[in-house]
Amino acid sequence: RALGMQWSLATDSFKYSYQPSDNKPTRRSVLSNVASVFDPLGLISPLTLTGRSIIQQTCKSGLDWGDPLDSATAQTCKLWDVEMSKISTMFIPRCIYPDDFRPAHSEIHTFADASQNGYGACTYVRSVSSDNRIHCSLLLGKSRIAPLKPITIPRLELQAGLLAAKQSKTVLSDMG
Repeated sequence: RALGMQWSLATDSFKYSYQPSDNKPTRRSVLSNVASVFDPLGLISPLTLTGRSIIQQTCKSGLDWGDPLDSATAQTCKLWDVEMSKISTMFIPRCIYPDDFRPAHSEIHTFADASQNGYGACTYVRSVSSDNRIHCSLLLGKSRIAPLKPITIPRLELQAGLLAAKQSKTVLSDMG
């Protein structure tokens, strides 16, 4: 609970909490807000990627830790805070299979993509039961901010592919 990720016993699901600081946005407060969300499985990494992008912008602009953000970055930060405050209503099931589902066959699928802002990968398990019902669950997600030094999209796609390969290897070794 202390790290921003909670386990709801009643629903057997993960829940996140986020409390933005009420201060005028500074580089320090943005970093504090982004660091306040603990997401080891990367289940909300599309949301945290935006926060890390804001941190990168503040570093690039050369702001000191206590300096207020410029109006455009402050507006982006406010929008991000509004989006992040919605995560407290999300519940993500902890189990990868429903109670009445017994997998006969399972496959791991990993997808990767990149853009000028960042790149990422996500891994799903797709399972088929003996009565041909199909169930898919997100296992793991990772995202990275594109570096400050301009890199071509094909190079970022390669970085995303490398991230996906490492992630698949980790999932396969952990699932045995």
